[in-house]
Amino acid sequence: MNFVRALPLLLLAGFAGAQDEFSFDLDELAKPPYEIGGYLELRAERDAVDRGSPFSRLNFRGEAAPDNLFRRGLTAHLEASYSWSDTSVHFVGEQVIQNDDFRHADRAVAQEGYLRLRPADATIIDIGKRALLWGKGYAFSPVGFVERRKDPNDPNLAREGFFMAVADWVTRRPGDLTAIGITALLLPVTDGINDDFGPGDHLNPALKLYLLYQDTDIDLIWASDGSRPTRWGFDLSRNLGPSLEIHAEWAHTGKADYPVVADDGSIQRREATATSYLFGLRWISESETTWIAEYYRNGTGYTGEQFSDFVATLDRALDNGQDLDRIADLATERYSGQGIGRRYAYLRASWKEPFDVVYLSSALQVLYNLEDDSASYIGELIYTGITNTELRLRLGVLDGKDDSEFGSKQNATRIEARFRYYF
Repeated sequence: MNFVRALPLLLLAGFAGAQDEFSFDLDELAKPPYEIGGYLELRAERDAVDRGSPFSRLNFRGEAAPDNLFRRGLTAHLEASYSWSDTSVHFVGEQVIQNDDFRHADRAVAQEGYLRLRPADATIIDIGKRALLWGKGYAFSPVGFVERRKDPNDPNLAREGFFMAVADWVTRRPGDLTAIGITALLLPVTDGINDDFGPGDHLNPALKLYLLYQDTDIDLIWASDGSRPTRWGFDLSRNLGPSLEIHAEWAHTGKADYPVVADDGSIQRREATATSYLFGLRWISESETTWIAEYYRNGTGYTGEQFSDFVATLDRALDNGQDLDRIADLATERYSGQGIGRRYAYLRASWKEPFDVVYLSSALQVLYNLEDDSASYIGELIYTGITNTELRLRLGVLDGKDDSEFGSKQNATRIEARFRYYF
């Protein structure tokens, strides 16, 4: 008992005696001005080739299509930033090496690289290459006016940005309208700068007004006529409870121009206004299963009949060899892309620790083309039990008639394995 009573005095005396030897410097714990991170990824894929499908015949014309196509890839992804005072620079880049039995690809791309200025607490100015993420949709984003199209089969993939100048201003206030923000940008297109955004010699201004009204996020968006036609729209999202969120997007495009294959096989360019919209929800069940469901109408997408007409024209060109280069260019430009149909339903369910396996997560997603009744099914397992690593296994199955979007693809199934090390 005497020792217990004396213990606080002994500790105090020891601390006092060590004051000359111990010092606590806040500068030693200050955040460094730079941040560097990224990952290295190894990927292996096996495609079961549908040798009789239209796109398989097109891609392997003049060559014997294999039963299986094996693909290997290596990706080095780097993210870095450096800050000083009210200024910072940011960079995101990738080096991708990929090869299969027919071709080799080696590509380096700077996805982002920009200078950030903070002239005031509520204002940020970015100048350089930015990848903006506008919209509330998960698999699709009709109001993504100044960004590259998402891949609905893997929406979280990093996408390359565009060169632009962006100014953001946000303020918060009491009352029902608790936040107001304005984003203004210029996306110039000239020879060699953003030339894949559209025709050149345009500044392409765009505006976004952000409102947080009674816990509802609202964006009002406008993009000027220029390299692309005038577009305007809105998005919103709201939590209806701790486990349910709903979201929606609506966009209108003026004088959209797109190619269509007519009944006689001729290629015509049509110009018309288009309206696109999306409704979706995200729900987390009591068993911690996350459900994401979305309906998407693409105003510039192809109906089932229009896509079927293209496939018939492609088959004729492959059989007689006439206009094949022109049809192949059209396939590359429009018909082989992602989300090119008129109406889609999307569903994704993900589970944490299935079968009580710690660090394991799983998911199943379905992308269904409501125009031609074709579908893409993907199952996924991700294991993160090893420090700084991620193991990912995916199985994709395509289903549909030969003249449908997913039934006409080159592969019938795909097995994909990825090993990713974060640093």
